[in-house]
Amino acid sequence: MKGRHQWLALMVGLLLCGCGRGPQQPWFGYAEGKNIFVAPSRPGWLSSLKVHRGELVKRGQVLFTLDDTSILAARDQTKVALAQTRQELASLKTQIAAARAAGGGGSTGPQLNQLEAQERAIQASIAATRFQLSRRQIVAKSSGTVEDIYFRTGQYVPAATPVMSVLPARNVFVRFFVPQAQFSNVRLGERVYVRCDGCTRAITAHITFIARQQQVPPPMAFSAANRQRLVFQLEARARQGMPLNPGQSVDVTPAR
Repeated sequence: MKGRHQWLALMVGLLLCGCGRGPQQPWFGYAEGKNIFVAPSRPGWLSSLKVHRGELVKRGQVLFTLDDTSILAARDQTKVALAQTRQELASLKTQIAAARAAGGGGSTGPQLNQLEAQERAIQASIAATRFQLSRRQIVAKSSGTVEDIYFRTGQYVPAATPVMSVLPARNVFVRFFVPQAQFSNVRLGERVYVRCDGCTRAITAHITFIARQQQVPPPMAFSAANRQRLVFQLEARARQGMPLNPGQSVDVTPAR
């Protein structure tokens, strides 16, 4: 009988020791993204949209163009002025050469300097116009998905006003919530695994943000596995971004 009691005590002890050593319940979270807002530096009429909402664009791809009619007209006028100046300059140089051949001098030096300075000024004006024309064609500075478009062809776009927003893959991260009972175990830079419904494999990420203050969990964070009263908000990012959609629910588990 004594041996039987000792055996039962041993089994109960093993069961108690095994409690709480099962796999850790994942932390609830969701994907979030920081959009890039694409805006022209100068105002103008939107002449064309080159992409559509939801389209994946690449760095250097043209997104939209602004009307350049007035700039082109000014450029053409400047080119005409340049041609006239060069014609006058060539004529003056011919006169100077003829005068020197005849053994004469002449006071055409100041006039020559003036025409040459005028030519340089017109060439600088043409270069500035060329730069303005390049700014009428807006290209993507990074690859990503077009999230939204705020203007349509024919609308007037004020300066520095976003025409569309683009979400680069590297700007997608996850925000998740850790119960205060487990908060002391997490560290900045710690590796975690992110899983979602439909994901073929876990995404490896690293904790990049830890809130300093605890908070009441948001309504979506209440689940059977996470009913603690207070939680801490954290963020994790992957070096190459995450193939997730903002708002998509995820489960986060530590790599340890």
